[in-house]
Amino acid sequence: MERVKNSLRPLFRWQILQVLIGVALIVLGVQCWARNTHVPHRLVCGLIVHVCGVLVIGTAAHVCTKIKRIDYSQPVDDIRNNLGTVRIAYLRFGHIIGFPWWLMWIPFFVAFGIDAVLHPNSLIVSLIVGVVGLAVCGFLYARLLSSRNQSAEKRRMQFSGRSIRAAYRSLDEIETIGMQSTGCRSIVSSCCDDAWRRS
Repeated sequence: MERVKNSLRPLFRWQILQVLIGVALIVLGVQCWARNTHVPHRLVCGLIVHVCGVLVIGTAAHVCTKIKRIDYSQPVDDIRNNLGTVRIAYLRFGHIIGFPWWLMWIPFFVAFGIDAVLHPNSLIVSLIVGVVGLAVCGFLYARLLSSRNQSAEKRRMQFSGRSIRAAYRSLDEIETIGMQSTGCRSIVSSCCDDAWRRS
């Protein structure tokens, strides 16, 4: 089971990095809105970045919690079920948090002091592209998560990331070895029984 645990470590480290990114977003958002309470567009953009940072931390902490709850002393089936909860949490929150960046880059730039992105000529185009991109990505991803066919399941496994795929492969290998060991014991037991009857 150590291989399964080791497979999930890169994912856990990435979530920790995501927490740090969330903290940085909160700091950026706070310094933007706290210093510009009299400037409406900076106040709003700073608050948006602040909230985004909180959500980034929350989603990362949720996945980390699911990983830490896996008890590797349990039977393989129980570990597989717990790994499934990690996978679901990562699929639902790990990728979805990235989709809003179709639009989030606008308040992010404003929080950095780049107000030029709010110029009507660029803002309108950016909003149209961002809304369309966000809607299309959200629709396709929701369809992927809800689909029950085999090809969708393969794509979901790909979206699960390298760490989770490696963990599932390790569990499959452990189960295969376990079945082979059980089969060998059954053969040996059968041979012993035959020998005992003949004697």
